[in-house]
Amino acid sequence: MRPTLSSDPIVVSVPRGDLDAALRFAASEAAIHHCPVRLVHAYEPGPSLSGPPVTQAGAAGLLQDAVRHAEQMLGPDVEVTGMLVRGPCVESVLDASAEARVVVLQRRDLLHLIRALTRSLDGAAVRRAPIPLVCVPPGWDAPDPDDRPITVGVDAPEHSTDLLRASVALAHERGAPLRVLHTWSFPKPYDDTVLLRVGREWEAWAREDIENVLRPLHPGLGVSVDIDVRHGPPLPALLEAAATSRLIVLGRHGIHRALGSRLGPVTRAVLHDAPCPVVLLPTAAHAVDPAAAELASAGRA
Repeated sequence: MRPTLSSDPIVVSVPRGDLDAALRFAASEAAIHHCPVRLVHAYEPGPSLSGPPVTQAGAAGLLQDAVRHAEQMLGPDVEVTGMLVRGPCVESVLDASAEARVVVLQRRDLLHLIRALTRSLDGAAVRRAPIPLVCVPPGWDAPDPDDRPITVGVDAPEHSTDLLRASVALAHERGAPLRVLHTWSFPKPYDDTVLLRVGREWEAWAREDIENVLRPLHPGLGVSVDIDVRHGPPLPALLEAAATSRLIVLGRHGIHRALGSRLGPVTRAVLHDAPCPVVLLPTAAHAVDPAAAELASAGRA
């Protein structure tokens, strides 16, 4: 008998090709939250560069095959459903997933994901902004048992309360330790001078800021927290941490006027190169105002 299910599904974007890494991640999430898994395949009818023309019947057949494969992988305790949507890859999947607990994509969809999150500000971008996303590298699989930490990359500690709260919850759900990683540096030629004169004090200030944000977030949850503050650029530190992490958690900026939902160069590089799944969470400090979004969109017309 299946357990009682949460109504919020784990959504998995179905590509043309291997889906197993994303399904393995979805299976772990479904086991934690006792929720269904929904496979969503987006298609655009017309000629294909790598095969026969794309048709609705062909897309429906691909989705049916993916659902059967997922049922075999996830077993009888997880409800698996399929949804066929018409439109651009990833963008259409996100548009159909407003109620999803999380949307899981494989790394091959990364360029489509960047396009979906950085397009012009419009109603669709507003709907996509609050959706948590996970990008899973090809061939990924987690060891069992997995005692590696969850690592969250923190840019400005004073603006990271919601990101840290969500990361503590992720660690608590998985019984995992949490590593909070913060890097700092200054533009040349000032960086060497600042490091020499106040480097230790700066790191102590940053650590204290993170501790102050964390203090009310995890009492009683039993989450072990390690704060890693280091001098240097963020990308090498995040990729080094990813090699020994269960998950990397990053904040995703919300809607910035007419600029769309932004992914900075560090986030893009981590998504492309991290050997573990990368969780992208919306940043509440840049919350979406739908009315302002509509006005901005109208102003471009």
